[in-house]
Amino acid sequence: MSKTTLEYLRFDGELDDRNKLKNVAARLDGRKVKLTGFSDYAQVKAIESKCDFPTRHDWDSFFRDAKNMDEMKAGERPDTVYLSNLPIKWFCPRHQENDDKVKPSESLFKRIFEKFGEVRVIDIPICDPYRNQMKTGLTGLKNFSFDNDMYFEG
Repeated sequence: MSKTTLEYLRFDGELDDRNKLKNVAARLDGRKVKLTGFSDYAQVKAIESKCDFPTRHDWDSFFRDAKNMDEMKAGERPDTVYLSNLPIKWFCPRHQENDDKVKPSESLFKRIFEKFGEVRVIDIPICDPYRNQMKTGLTGLKNFSFDNDMYFEG
């Protein structure tokens, strides 16, 4: 229940198949139900609710108008996801699992995360051989820790 007053009760439900939505809503709409604690019958009004998630326009507007973000900086674009403390062993080929100097595989990383949507570009700093030669502000690398051999960021 997401909203309740003495005159109005709101229940939200979900269906596994969107194709069944019209049929289910039609069967529920207009029905009368007896609720415990109420003397009168309640009439059901079944409708498809609007999505609470932002639209593409809302999403683009937020990032365009945000004063503290710069789309030109890595990690501040609206289509960028930054992940850290990922275990290297989860993203390395099986034949390299026991190698001490193993690095995560960008292709395996991409294949895993493409299950959630299109992945256009991947950046795994520890896989870039030139990253250590770059100026500190540009590298994207974090300070050294003893976990560097076990975890990575992408």
